[in-house]
Amino acid sequence: MASSEPGNFQRWRLLTFALLSSAFVLAFFHRVAPTVLSTHLAESLQASAVALGSIAAMYFHVYAAMQIPAGIIADRLGARVTVSLSAAIGGLGSLVFAMAPDVLWASVGRFIIGFGVSFAFVGTLRAAGAWYRPEQYALVSGWVILIGNVGAILASSPLAWALQVLDWRTLFVLIGVFSIALSLAILVFVRNTPGARGFISRDQPVAVPVAGAVRVALRSCLRQREIWFCFLTGFALVGPFFGFAGIWALPLLVQKAGLTEAEAADCLALSLLLLAFSPAFIGWYSDRVGRRRWIVLSCMAVSTLIWLIFWIWDDFGFWSACLLLASGGI
Repeated sequence: MASSEPGNFQRWRLLTFALLSSAFVLAFFHRVAPTVLSTHLAESLQASAVALGSIAAMYFHVYAAMQIPAGIIADRLGARVTVSLSAAIGGLGSLVFAMAPDVLWASVGRFIIGFGVSFAFVGTLRAAGAWYRPEQYALVSGWVILIGNVGAILASSPLAWALQVLDWRTLFVLIGVFSIALSLAILVFVRNTPGARGFISRDQPVAVPVAGAVRVALRSCLRQREIWFCFLTGFALVGPFFGFAGIWALPLLVQKAGLTEAEAADCLALSLLLLAFSPAFIGWYSDRVGRRRWIVLSCMAVSTLIWLIFWIWDDFGFWSACLLLASGGI
């Protein structure tokens, strides 16, 4: 019998998004983890700087390529199966990465991780469309991004502290086991819609895209100038920042700024913390003033200045490094 009890509904909805968002936390963790692992990977795998960059990049290559397919799969299978598969495949990749004897297998592990976690964000947003009212969707999306960034924060100072207790291989075995356990929990507890859980539902039927419709939709998107502006902005701002934060930030701060690994990880954690919380304020401000382009252009100008400072300035010290990385995160 369908139930409309608000308290029970809210508890199930909270559990649903706690589990789904946890998969997205893992996605962000894996995105940034190589920067803290760089020294350990170099020693354990006898990896050069180029090899370390290749290992880290494997995640980004497949993650980017899978975003449109991930959306199609989420529409076809629903959030429950999609995000469960995401956590399971990501967990398998973590185990392969943890047991890698050389650079090749470490890259294979990162590839599997990137493929798996690429479904988490899109699948979670797919569920948000069913479990929340349309006027709540943007707010929920912001919270999902905020929660996901917790994973990036965990991959900075907390990961550095954990590596003082456990070796990196043991740590990633534990992460892999946790991911697989999360996958099973999602299958057991998550439902695609409130109606599937037994609540009175206003679920709207979703048209499952066919191949021809997908091609038409993609062509329509590619003809919009605003889409290309957003793409190039993300390419210029987000890509370099995560590439830097994901592998090169910690070695650069240690070698060029003379920081300890713990200090460098603290600077990175601050940057990622501000990256997590700033969008909420910037989004609110852009809604308030009703203008967005000048905000984006200002962010690009500041980003360019930060990269120039990193390139030119040596021995900038702990507080200057924190300020530069914090500005980059914002």
